[in-house]
Amino acid sequence: TTYQNNTIVTNDSVIIDKTITIPSADVLNLFTTPYLLIDSPGAGYYIQVLTASCQVDFNTTAYTVSTTLNIYTDTATRVQHVFSNGLNATVNRIGVSAQQGVSGGADTQLISNKGIYLQAQTTNPLLGDSDIIIYLTYRIIQE
Repeated sequence: TTYQNNTIVTNDSVIIDKTITIPSADVLNLFTTPYLLIDSPGAGYYIQVLTASCQVDFNTTAYTVSTTLNIYTDTATRVQHVFSNGLNATVNRIGVSAQQGVSGGADTQLISNKGIYLQAQTTNPLLGDSDIIIYLTYRIIQE
């Protein structure tokens, strides 16, 4: 096992830490325009998000309406992580996500050669003016 530049390399996977700042203008469109967090790793590779935290860098106005955020693999039928009411903040705060499992026989969650996105759960958030910071730890798994 080796560690270099926020990356751990083991015999069967690569584990990476990543921090992504999302400007408030993009947060206000997170349902209609999901935000790319991790690029596709290429054919034959999957991305599994191991941990995720969301920091709201509170400015002056709270987000309303759709404050739950999902982290998902492009084209998957099940999300990997959920931040329940993650945007519902009136102070600077950071919260952790809840990892989700598959439940139905045809559910898909990790898909080869697909990127990872952040999306508001039901509709675009309203009113907020705070940037958010997503902290991820994920691994690349080879088929």
